[in-house]
Amino acid sequence: MATAAKTRHADEKKDLLQKRQKLVDDIYHKFANSRFTTDMWGSLPPADVVRELDYFKDFINSETEEVGELSAERSVEQLNAFIETSFEKPKRALTFASLLTTGKMKDYPGKGHEREFDVLELATSVFSCPPCEAEAKAPSEASALVGWNELKNHLYCKTSKEKILANDKKGNSSLEIPLRADKAGTKDAISLLKMLGLDPSTTTAGQLDALDPRFLCLCCPREVSKGIAGRKAMGWRESVCRYLEPVVYDSSLLCSSHICITPSSSRLKARIMFRLGPC
Repeated sequence: MATAAKTRHADEKKDLLQKRQKLVDDIYHKFANSRFTTDMWGSLPPADVVRELDYFKDFINSETEEVGELSAERSVEQLNAFIETSFEKPKRALTFASLLTTGKMKDYPGKGHEREFDVLELATSVFSCPPCEAEAKAPSEASALVGWNELKNHLYCKTSKEKILANDKKGNSSLEIPLRADKAGTKDAISLLKMLGLDPSTTTAGQLDALDPRFLCLCCPREVSKGIAGRKAMGWRESVCRYLEPVVYDSSLLCSSHICITPSSSRLKARIMFRLGPC
């Protein structure tokens, strides 16, 4: 009888927690819907992170036997403050990671400076998302991430296994940023920029997107498309993350080479840059 009573009490407690969590989630979703467009939702913190805010956490873990209610006014106040500061910490951490990777910590303008996070917009600030790479069905689906607009959508990524573990821990969520500064990708980006005659320390990802250069990797195998054999012309972002793909390289070449096909050219014009290692 005692065991049955304990089991019933545990089930009731679990049900109560779930109802409170749903109430917090509903308030957050309503808040997000009223303040952000749908294209911004992917970059907002997930609901399990919001549940860890003191106001909501205290409500969820309350010892009362009723579901209870949350103040709409205070909830909005808490969420406004949280969203306002939620990006500042990860942006600073990513800024430091990028500066350390390129060896330019001396260029950090200082906390609170209007240009503090400008480095994240540089084409050389290349990051990878290990959870996304682990979940990719093929290496070609993995992608180098450059620029805050891409990075912010991966701040809370988890693998399927990590999501299960988080749920087993009753929603306690790690706030560790999963993104990692990508040294190989940064090295590739610097090589491509120099090939184009651009300054790696000032050229932004947006400027390179506008230029839209195309590259060939001479060490990548030829592919056949519609009966024609040749190498794929890649955009700069694809070229930067090309090393992620386990391709078979042309052993007749002693080192790796890239060709940049200039966009304004009506015939094949190219500059070749050689460097050690796979493309």
